Amino acid sequence: RELSEHEDALLGQVLDGRWIIDSKLGEGGMGSVYLGRQKSVNRKVAIKTLKPELVNSSEFVDRFFREAQMATTINHPNCVTILDFGQTQDNLLFLAMEYLAGEDLGDLIRETGALSETEACALLAQVAKALVEAHDKGIVHRDLKPDNIWVRTLSDGERQAKVLDFGIAKVMAGGSDSGQDLTQTGMTMGTPLYMAPEQIMGKEIDFRVDLYSLGCILHQLLTGVHPYDAPDRLGGLMKHIKGAPPVLPPTLTDGAEPSQDLVALHDALLRKKRQHRPDSTALVARVLSGISRGDSMDASAL
Repeated sequence: RELSEHEDALLGQVLDGRWIIDSKLGEGGMGSVYLGRQKSVNRKVAIKTLKPELVNSSEFVDRFFREAQMATTINHPNCVTILDFGQTQDNLLFLAMEYLAGEDLGDLIRETGALSETEACALLAQVAKALVEAHDKGIVHRDLKPDNIWVRTLSDGERQAKVLDFGIAKVMAGGSDSGQDLTQTGMTMGTPLYMAPEQIMGKEIDFRVDLYSLGCILHQLLTGVHPYDAPDRLGGLMKHIKGAPPVLPPTLTDGAEPSQDLVALHDALLRKKRQHRPDSTALVARVLSGISRGDSMDASAL
């Protein structure tokens, strides 16, 4: 795609005297992402910028800074590290973060297809641990999906997952993982394929919308398909609200039968009513970790 004049003009610029923009990596609904360098130490960084036409919208500007401010409060090895954020003299809003080699989980699924029980749970245990950190601070992601989970292979061969983009997260009242204070009327924001029923309907939401999204991703990792595939957006939304609960196949991609703990966790995460889902993100993380190790976790209690 040919770059616009504004995007072309950014290449080679130094933002705030510290961040050099080298090349464009991609773009999304809110803006673009560039490969850059921290001038003082010459290390690679990713630089996210807000679309120029949105800068005059106070809603989008507030949302951009909210992402930055919240993300800097989450310090966890399975969350992307935010290095800096600000606004340049010509009103360009930017966010500098650690550069991650690898690919997003959506690309991984498209390349490899379904994963084994152990592989899927090992990756999502890391995602759940990142959510524990966020939920403990009263932050709900609200748009958890494979494209917002980055996966890279470490030197020892292990896969590391990192959660990206808390851009539409909302700081809720309180910081408890119990859900008692972590509720507020939710805007219908997020990605339809991974949205919880209450989020779709604009009802009160809490941290359990993220658990539902995690359940959708778990199903997709294990089967290669989304639990509520539909030919159009409306059809998908209605399946989340009224569709029959998805079930795991009797055998997974590696020919193995899913463990009882895996089936129990999968079903618990995808319950239609939030009060029927697990009431602790930390417990979900422990169960995922245990399943990845082959431990018996008695997940039927979820």
